[in-house]
Amino acid sequence: MLCHKKYSARSSLSGNHSFVAHHAREENHMRRRLAGLLIALLLSAVGALAGQRIYELGTVYVYYSWTSDAQIVRDLETIAATGIKAINPYPPFLLTPGHPEPDFTKADLIHKTAQRLGLRVMPTPFWIDMLPDLAAAKWPERAPSPIIDNPAREAKLSLANPEVLALVDDYVAATVRHLKDDPSLVAWNVWDEANFGSSMNDPHADQWYEEWGRKKYGNADAWYAQWNDVHFNYEYYKMDRILFQWDSVARVVKHLAELVKSIDPLHPTGTHGVGSTVVKPEVGSNDDWTTAKGVDEYGLSYYPDIDARDEADPQVLKQEKALWDTPWTTSLDLTAAHDATGGKPFVLMEVQTGPQTGFTRYGFEPGAAYNYGRIHLLAWQSVAHDSKAIYFWQWLPHMDDWQAFGRGLAASDGSITPRAVAAGDASRALNSDPDLFLDSKPVQPQVAVVYDVLGDLKAKVHGGDWASFPARNLIGIYHVLWRDQVRINVLDARQVTAASLKPYKLVIFPFYLCLRSNVAEAIEDYVASGGTVLADARFGIIDERDRGYPVNPGLGMAKLFGARRHDLVASHSPSPVRISDATGLRTGVIIPGHMMGGVFREELQLEKGSEGKVVGVFEETGTPAVVVRRTGKGQTILLGFSLGIPLLEKNDPGAAGLLRAVLKAAGVEPPIQVTTAADAGPVEGVVHSRGRADERLIYLLNWGHRPTQVTAELPWPGQALLRGKDFVSGRPVEVQHKENHAQFTLTLAADHAAAVEIRP
Repeated sequence: MLCHKKYSARSSLSGNHSFVAHHAREENHMRRRLAGLLIALLLSAVGALAGQRIYELGTVYVYYSWTSDAQIVRDLETIAATGIKAINPYPPFLLTPGHPEPDFTKADLIHKTAQRLGLRVMPTPFWIDMLPDLAAAKWPERAPSPIIDNPAREAKLSLANPEVLALVDDYVAATVRHLKDDPSLVAWNVWDEANFGSSMNDPHADQWYEEWGRKKYGNADAWYAQWNDVHFNYEYYKMDRILFQWDSVARVVKHLAELVKSIDPLHPTGTHGVGSTVVKPEVGSNDDWTTAKGVDEYGLSYYPDIDARDEADPQVLKQEKALWDTPWTTSLDLTAAHDATGGKPFVLMEVQTGPQTGFTRYGFEPGAAYNYGRIHLLAWQSVAHDSKAIYFWQWLPHMDDWQAFGRGLAASDGSITPRAVAAGDASRALNSDPDLFLDSKPVQPQVAVVYDVLGDLKAKVHGGDWASFPARNLIGIYHVLWRDQVRINVLDARQVTAASLKPYKLVIFPFYLCLRSNVAEAIEDYVASGGTVLADARFGIIDERDRGYPVNPGLGMAKLFGARRHDLVASHSPSPVRISDATGLRTGVIIPGHMMGGVFREELQLEKGSEGKVVGVFEETGTPAVVVRRTGKGQTILLGFSLGIPLLEKNDPGAAGLLRAVLKAAGVEPPIQVTTAADAGPVEGVVHSRGRADERLIYLLNWGHRPTQVTAELPWPGQALLRGKDFVSGRPVEVQHKENHAQFTLTLAADHAAAVEIRP
């Protein structure tokens, strides 16, 4: 959270049988271990002070009207005993239909017990599923009891309706007034997983839409002139309606955050989406960058399997998990969501603890089972990607509804599981030096990826295979970078300037359909100053109004890149590419001689008067496939094919070699080199800094499902004696320092991480 004088802070604003058997034995051991520590941990928790700074590794605690007081106390005592430091209680109060006054009795018990145990509390004043209950309590004559399933009634509860929004305001304000002075309070999650669903289909929402459209286009005539006839541009509603809904979500989030701050200016406000806008294969409920503007901090609900839950066909399930539920895809998910915060603290309001439902038919495979190792890696992967707070969803499994017996750190009877122990162990490690983990952040990446939400939306509303194409293409590119320990930032095109590109040695535009004038201007300045730009197929074909550029890439980019597209061709069949000039990149880096071009075989023509250099051709046509143009110390690389798809689908060595050649020619150097045995699985390395030249925090995550020895090396001037400590294991790490490099070796257990601090 934001740092305040009295309250704690998150951050300144800145399957096999042996595997299963092993973890069964591990579970029994952990149960005995936790029982032995229970009393001691409870006693130490009582001494926690409200002013003490902690790393909030917490859990969502859901209670019901029938949850007994004794169970609430018992659950919270068990939570505190694990070492978990914070809770997010649901709901903020209880309601009875026809009785408008919120009942805070159980909420007060939770806060009182949390204070006694030293737990911090982050309430959620509102989420969309509360709306029918609020209406049934306040307007019983107009809204039937919430136990009656009435979708038509719920659809009428539009947040664009001033009366409905005022109803929400009343209850949010009542919650904040009641709890704002509680010593255990750390923040407000003003709206959980902000979305509207069907609650924007009414005349009030139409009025909001008209206001939004006039603002976007200037006036009604200009709006009509843009779309003219819906029969000729069906995206009239498919794109503008989605953009409008995202804007409306952000509008309500900002409204609620301002309401909370007007009553309690001390504690920060936050909200979160479900997964990153960038990595989603379908249209999401909000746009991260727009929503994040209205709150003090922003984050996501982090569910690695969210896009891979189709169990109808085991083969499809396997394929989907191999794409979406992987350490590189989830790393990209965290990176993109983090970068959308605009520098605000990045928080994970929900982190997965198990399958969505107890009836799920997958989970025995190593890396897919939600056991100690998976929760351990989820926690440390989140911290490595700069999360300043983590709340696991949830403490107890769902006990009813269609998600029955899904999720949960604890078992259904409230007893602990290895998952809970893993969360507690991570919490204790993080809180052994909370300042280190709260104040450190990833070192500045040398590579940026520019993302434009409109270009992505264009592909998604087109449907079919195109819906997930931008994400899949980016995942293919990112996987190579991830394996090479090259970190990236994801930049929002709407905010790109020459200054924002300046820190990077390489800027990548993957399947970048929409080109805005601010981006074109920034690219020109960036390249003129010595930067390198890589763009693959379909770069810059439309503007922000969804109009195509007659010459594309548009806005003068054909001249800058030295080539234009004469024709656009796509096919499921790959197109072989032959490199005709292996030394065509700056600095004479060697490009592999052959690669496969995915999906596209664009007909590129050199631009007269600013011709680029053809360094690769399509073998079948002999037409340009890779065009390089140098501008002063800078250079541009334009591809007539998709770079990410052959990497994703075929792991094509030629495409990987081209990407690595571009990285080298741009002068990109990974912040860390990680070496493992040839048969080891992947190990992810992330380097953090607190802005000090003599200190680094290195995260190493073993995704290989087997123990592996890892050697890590990073630049470090001089030859002074260095010492290291792994905060995960609590053990010292021997560090060698010579020839301006620091190096250490350690053994990572299967599905485990290390967090090694190095200092003199």
